[in-house]
Order: sequence, then C-alpha cells, then structure tokens
Amino acid sequence: MQTRFNLADNVFANAEVAPDDRVCVWLGAEVMLEYSYSEAVEMLAKRIEEAEVKEVELKEDLSWLRENIIIAEVNTSRSFNYDVRRRRAAGEEATDAVAVASS
Repeated sequence: MQTRFNLADNVFANAEVAPDDRVCVWLGAEVMLEYSYSEAVEMLAKRIEEAEVKEVELKEDLSWLRENIIIAEVNTSRSFNYDVRRRRAAGEEATDAVAVASS
C-alpha cells in the first residue's frame, strides 16, 4: 500500500507499507498500542458498545435536566407574578387611602 504520512507541520513523506497482521491503535494521551486485527476489532467494538450505553445515560440525564430547568423557570415566573399582584394590591390600597384622606 502506498501512503503519505505527516513528518512535521506541512511536511509529508511517501511510504510503501507492506501488509501485516498487526495494527497500531492511537488511544490518546500520546499512547499508541499495537494489536492484531482481531484484538483491535474486539477492543474497538467494546469501546463502541460502552460509548452507546454512555450516550443513552447522557440523553436521560439531559432530559431530566431540561425538565428541572423548565420547573425552575415556571416557579420563578409564578413567584414574580405573585410579587407583581401583591405590589399592585398594596398600591391600590395606598391609592384608596389617599383618596379617602383627601375627601
């Protein structure tokens, strides 16, 4: 197989790679391990399964979070509306008291 690989920023080299029954898998944090094809496929399939399970858990958590955000917004709105009604009622009482006193 003919391929190009990165030597440094914007510097590439051509290479001919002989077929082999081994593959290197980049795991992250500057860690790369060599596996046989079957081991690599097995490991990657396991990682995919774990990621799919984690995705379901995260979607459930996000759903719960959205629901609680909506509940908090509704409660905040109700508290604000209660305060507005209370202030209006207090303002009307004060207006009535001023009208009675001026009569």
